[in-house]
Formats: sequence, structure tokens, C-alpha cells
Amino acid sequence: MKTATATKPLPAPATSAQHFTARDRHQAEVAAAQSELDGLESDEATAARGGAAAVIEHDRKIAAARARLRVAKQAVADSEQAGSEALQNEEEGRRIARYEAVATKRARIREALAEVYPALASQIAALLKDERECQAESDAVNRDLPNGKEPLDHIEAPLRWLPPVPDSEVEVEVEREVIPEGVRKVHGKGISYPKKKFKEKRIVKGRGWVRRPPLWETFMAADLKPDDPPFQVR
Repeated sequence: MKTATATKPLPAPATSAQHFTARDRHQAEVAAAQSELDGLESDEATAARGGAAAVIEHDRKIAAARARLRVAKQAVADSEQAGSEALQNEEEGRRIARYEAVATKRARIREALAEVYPALASQIAALLKDERECQAESDAVNRDLPNGKEPLDHIEAPLRWLPPVPDSEVEVEVEREVIPEGVRKVHGKGISYPKKKFKEKRIVKGRGWVRRPPLWETFMAADLKPDDPPFQVR
């Protein structure tokens, strides 16, 4: 009876960083092969003085150097192409992961919205209907006040105004050029200086009282009407 053999998992494909590291290594091989070839080609006269055998050996070395240079250049091109393709795949993978995460979150919120919103919207609409009817009664009372009584303020008065927010101080990170001591910066000369990150404090302006629109207007803009049937999420 044959026993099942476990299959080894396939190795993970090389990353773009690995391909580009290999490209840099092959570029160093190109430089070395080119330097060797340049040296051999500049030494042909010396080889010629050594006789026919020396010339043949010299030509063999030149041919071998050219072959190494050709192989190294091809390796650079292959690594560059593989790295670019891997980078595209990695970026696509990130886009897919982001898409799937947002799609999952969207489905969860859609389900919760369909479950909660219709009843909640109907409750808010009914509450605002009661508020409008009561406000109409308040306005009528204010037009015929009893002696010694203060007018009734608007039901939404506590909700209409947002309190002021004072100025605040925040710390931000900025990046600036660091000009060496004793060096005068020359503008427009294409000279760049090393940059360094600094922490600095800035003032964020506050605001005064802010009046919000009536709640009824807000919900009317969203087509939320108290006489509507319970909202259906399509």
C-alpha cells in the first residue's frame, strides 16, 4: 500500500525589492565586466608583441569579457522588468485588499442601516411633528401672554447654538533645510542643503457662537417628513 507523500508548498514569488536588489547586483557586474573589457582592449598592443599565441589568448579573454558583459546587461534588463511587474502586482494586491476591506465594511453598515434606520427615521419624524405642533401652541400663547409671564422661548433654543471654541495650540512636524553654520544660502543656483524635521507649535484659531439651522429644515432637506410611512431601505 502506497503512503501519501506530503507535497512541499511552492516558494513565494520574489518581491519587487528582491528583484531590484538583484538588478543592482547585476549592474555592479556590468560595471566590472565593462572595466575588464576596457582594460583588455587597451592592452591589445602589448598582446601583439607577445606573438600569435598571446594574441589568440588575448582575443579569447576579450570574447569572454564581452560575453560576461552581455549576460550581465541582459540580467539587468530581466531584473528590471521582473521588478516592475512584481511592483505592479503588489500595488494591485494592495488595491484588491483595500477594495475587499471596504466592501466588507460597506455590507456590514448596509445591513445595520437597513435594520435600524427605518424605525429610527420614523421616530425622529414623529418627534419633529410633535415639536412643530407644540411650537405652534407656544407661539399662540406668546401672542396672548398672561400678566407677569415671560414669553416661552423656542423649543429648539438649547440646540440651535453651538458654544464658542477658544484658540488652541498644537504641535506639528515640519521639514526645513539646514544650512551649515557660516554658509550663506545662494538662491537660484541649484544648491540644495540637507533637510531636518523639527517640532513647532502653531495656533489654531477658535470660533464664536454658531447658529445651526432649525432641525425641521435639516430633516426636510433629507426628505424626512412626519407623514411619510416607515422608510424602506432599497
